[in-house]
Amino acid sequence: MITPQTQISEWLLRSWQLLQITLCAVLIAPMIFIALAALGDNQNIFAHLANTVLGRYIVNTLILMVGVGCLALLFGVSTAWLVCRYQFFGSRVLSWLLILPLAMPAYIIAYAYTDFLEYAGPVQTMLRSLFGWQSARDYWFFDIRSRGGAIIVMGAVLYPYVYILARTAFQQTSMRLFEVARLSGQNMFLAVGLPLARPAIIAGLSLVLMEVLSDFGTVEYFGVETLTLGIFNVWLGMNNMPAAAQLALIAFVFILALLILERWARMGRSFENTAGSARGVPKQQLQGKYAFLSALWCLVPVCIGFVMPVSILAEFVLSGIDPDIARQLPRLLAQSLSIAAGTSVLIVIVSVVIVIITYYEMGRIGKALSGLSATGYAFPGTILALGVLYFLTQIEALWQFIGSLFNIAQMPNIIIGTIGVLIFGYMV
Repeated sequence: MITPQTQISEWLLRSWQLLQITLCAVLIAPMIFIALAALGDNQNIFAHLANTVLGRYIVNTLILMVGVGCLALLFGVSTAWLVCRYQFFGSRVLSWLLILPLAMPAYIIAYAYTDFLEYAGPVQTMLRSLFGWQSARDYWFFDIRSRGGAIIVMGAVLYPYVYILARTAFQQTSMRLFEVARLSGQNMFLAVGLPLARPAIIAGLSLVLMEVLSDFGTVEYFGVETLTLGIFNVWLGMNNMPAAAQLALIAFVFILALLILERWARMGRSFENTAGSARGVPKQQLQGKYAFLSALWCLVPVCIGFVMPVSILAEFVLSGIDPDIARQLPRLLAQSLSIAAGTSVLIVIVSVVIVIITYYEMGRIGKALSGLSATGYAFPGTILALGVLYFLTQIEALWQFIGSLFNIAQMPNIIIGTIGVLIFGYMV
């Protein structure tokens, strides 16, 4: 017998499922419009790219992904374990300082280091003065504007993605499991910490690789030909959006392949932490050279990714600032903070709603939709912005059509031309 309570519960379930599907569909829609743009006439440009530079784009992109990924794993996992497992002078402060490089855009650090390390910069100028070198032929110096320089800069900025998730995983693992590993003579990191943290580490690595794929400023400034740089060259240089969208889809395939590979690697393995005891790695006090070396290693990525570039930028500011720019700073700061705060709150709300409904109420299709809704991160920002604009333009056209049904000549714009476009783009 169907009771009113059962009907209400069924109605609520369907409503939650419809809400999840709607939210995911709205977030996926701009990527669908990019795919539709890729079906347009590319005037044989893609075939020309395939015969000339496409291979170089893909190889450079893969090298950057591998290099930055390895550096992010090295910095992120090692520092997360150090601050969770050991107590040493400054460890508590360092656990928060290690997050700071994430606040620095990679291309800003690229500009700062290039000015600091180039031939006319202060470092090489000082070396020539000290050793009497006359020109670049007299010595060798690392070229920061290179593929290796891009890997170092991007790795030093993006490793906090891995660090934050790895640290959280170490802190949430049952202390009892670490104690069992220690009593049985096993290495706590290799036997317990790393296996249980692996899903979180791979999630952070996926975010890092998505950032590498979508980065334009760093690779453009360093002259590294990647898929993203190729997208902009085709779109702006050759004025061909379909070919640019096709390159964007290739970059998107890279991310899908990465996520599918990780899901396949986890098949048949359990990473559940069911113990209800105290959580976190048992702390060990370090003294002497071990404490010094641990603190030094934690300081390395912080210095490379935050302290050094901020110091270089501060020197620029202290050397003089344009009064017109100084007058605009309060307004620009207020706008940036308001957009960041408002967008962050909205993203958290939408994300939590999607995840909760997906986890409790949705089947495989719902889970697949929720996963696809987060893959907009893999697209270069400008290309994704075009997909957002195409989608929102159709929404505005539908809004105007509704107005015409009620004999309203011109409906006010509800999205296009407002800050809502930018916020929606950030959400996607």
